[in-house]
Amino acid sequence: MFLTNDTNKSSLSSLFGDSQNLWSGAELQIRIFWFLVEFEASNQDDVDELKMISTLLLSRPEHVLGLVQQGVKILSVYLMIPLPSFEGGGWDMARLKEIWEAVEPAAPRMKAKIYATADGFHFVESKLGTTVNEFKDRELLLRCPAVTTKSA
Repeated sequence: MFLTNDTNKSSLSSLFGDSQNLWSGAELQIRIFWFLVEFEASNQDDVDELKMISTLLLSRPEHVLGLVQQGVKILSVYLMIPLPSFEGGGWDMARLKEIWEAVEPAAPRMKAKIYATADGFHFVESKLGTTVNEFKDRELLLRCPAVTTKSA
């Protein structure tokens, strides 16, 4: 969830109509994993197609999966990782490689998410505090695009 206030509302908001606003700042209300998703957006008319790159900050993996199900061309996904308060807080960010869903060993009706990053780390979103090595039954939900470079 985001918290915004009028002091952070941009005067350029009027360019986008009544239902959209530009914000220069927003407060993250909960310290959870967040997903920074870059995707290709297109604006089509009868003659030309304009392709743009857009970026969304999403609070749930289901929102990322929803974009994929809508046929959106995902270019990259980054996992924003909240650092523990006892370490001074803050955030880290890593390129996401895969999103997995796993059955909780201690509660088979519950599921957890496992986030695998491009640098080989795994982060678990589990209500029971289960570690990545404890999961036996898991399903791949999303394989994110790999880093690509274009040669000249």
